[in-house]
Amino acid sequence: MDSHNDAERKKGFRPGKIFEHLGNLEEWMGPQRFVRGVVGLLKHVDQATLEKLHDRVEGFIESRFANLSDENQRRAEALRMAESRNTPVSEQIKMIEDGQNSTLVLFSAANQLHVPVEVQNRLVDLALDNEEVMSLLANNARTDLTVLARMTEAPSLKVRQQTARMLAAHMPIIEADPNRQYLKDASVVAMLMRYHPSFGRFVIPYCDDAATIERLYFEHVDDYANLQENVDAFVHNPLTPNSVLLSIATQEDLRKSPFKEVRQSMRDAAQILNKRVDEHRPNVDDAPGYEP
Repeated sequence: MDSHNDAERKKGFRPGKIFEHLGNLEEWMGPQRFVRGVVGLLKHVDQATLEKLHDRVEGFIESRFANLSDENQRRAEALRMAESRNTPVSEQIKMIEDGQNSTLVLFSAANQLHVPVEVQNRLVDLALDNEEVMSLLANNARTDLTVLARMTEAPSLKVRQQTARMLAAHMPIIEADPNRQYLKDASVVAMLMRYHPSFGRFVIPYCDDAATIERLYFEHVDDYANLQENVDAFVHNPLTPNSVLLSIATQEDLRKSPFKEVRQSMRDAAQILNKRVDEHRPNVDDAPGYEP
C-alpha cells in the first residue's frame, strides 16, 4: 500500500511542488536554518537536485509525523499538507473518518485551499453541526455548489449567513446545466424556509413569491438594524407587493437613518409605488404581461 502511494506521489511530482513545503519547513526549522537551506537550493537548482530535495523533505515530514504523540495530531498535520503532497482523496477521507471526533482533524481537512469535492461532502456528512469547520467551507469560494446546497441546513446561524452570501455570488451566473440552476433555486428556497433577517439581503432578491416577501418583511419589520441592511433588496425585487413598498416609503425610523443608501431606497420605493398607481395596477400581480 505504501509503495503504491509513494509511486502515486512520485508520478505527481512537479518541481514547483517542493516550494509548497517550504512554508511548513520554515515553521518547523526556524528562520535561520530555513534561509540557509533556500540559499543552498538556489545555488544548485536543477531537476535532479529538486527531486532529491523532494525525497528529503518527504522524509523530514514523515519523521515529524512520527514524533507527534497523538494519532489525531498526525492526521491533522497530514491533512494540512494534503494538497502540496498530492495525498489521494481516498486517504484524506480515511483520515477524516478515523479522526471525526477531533475538531483539529476536521479543521485541517477543511482549511485546505482546494478541498476536493468528495472531502467537502464527507465533512458535511460528519460535521454539519461544527460551526468552525463549516465556516471554513462556507467562506471558501471553491466550495462546490452541491455542498453549499447541503449547508443551508446547518444549525448554526453564522454558517447559514456565510452560506447565503456565497450562494448569492453564484446566483447571477447563467448556468448551462439546468440541474445546477435548479440546485441554486432550491438552495434559495431552503434559505427562505430557515430565514433570518441577518442574511435577508442575500436571498430576498431571488425570492419569486410575493406572499413570502410580504410575510418575511412584516415578521421582522421591527428589527431596525437588519431592516436597514435589507431594505434595498426588498425595494428592488419586482415581486415586492405594494404593502411592503408603502411601509418602507413611510418608515420614520428609516427616514432618520444615517445611511444615504437607506434613504435612497425609501425614495425608490415611493417612485415604484407612484409608477404602479400611474399604470392603474394596485399590485405587481396585475402588471401587463404578468403570468402567475
